[in-house]
Amino acid sequence: MEFISWLFQSFTARDYISSLALAMTIFGFILAFNQYRKMQKWKRSEFAAEHLSKLREDDALALSVMLLDWENREFAVPESYQHLTEENSFVHNRVALGRALLPMNEAPDESHPCGYSWVDCIYRDTFDALFSYLELTEHFISNKLITAQDVKPIAYILKQVKGQNECEYTGFIPYIEQYDFTGATKLIKKFEDEKLF
Repeated sequence: MEFISWLFQSFTARDYISSLALAMTIFGFILAFNQYRKMQKWKRSEFAAEHLSKLREDDALALSVMLLDWENREFAVPESYQHLTEENSFVHNRVALGRALLPMNEAPDESHPCGYSWVDCIYRDTFDALFSYLELTEHFISNKLITAQDVKPIAYILKQVKGQNECEYTGFIPYIEQYDFTGATKLIKKFEDEKLF
């Protein structure tokens, strides 16, 4: 009690003002830091949403996602491939997909200069785009620009790529490994480790 009494008697008005200013500075710093954290979280969410929107906006990515979703379906020939064929559509199925994703030395169609038909090229190009996208996603997560939770909607795509059951195509992982899309396999593992699928 004496200490408190002595403390109040020994402080001048200037000391009280200085103490109040210090307290206000600390409070202001805490408030600013909290605002900074909220802004960073908002920016990260905005960045993740923009990154996810590419799955709908980029033609190759959108097609690759649709190809993952369907077992047997007729698709229109993408505009960028119409110069390769007079066909307006192609039939997608697992057999055609599996043939297209064979390694170069096992190319399925000897009648074409590179060993692949125009349909095979569509498959290879669209899935190369998807696996590049997944690698970029993993890069963003590794560099803490976004979190796996921020892009959780791609868990569905990763499950399809992994091919976990008999209803899904299971040849993507060998293709990914053959053509060194290591970021895609890291991303699958990251989502498994975080139990996002």
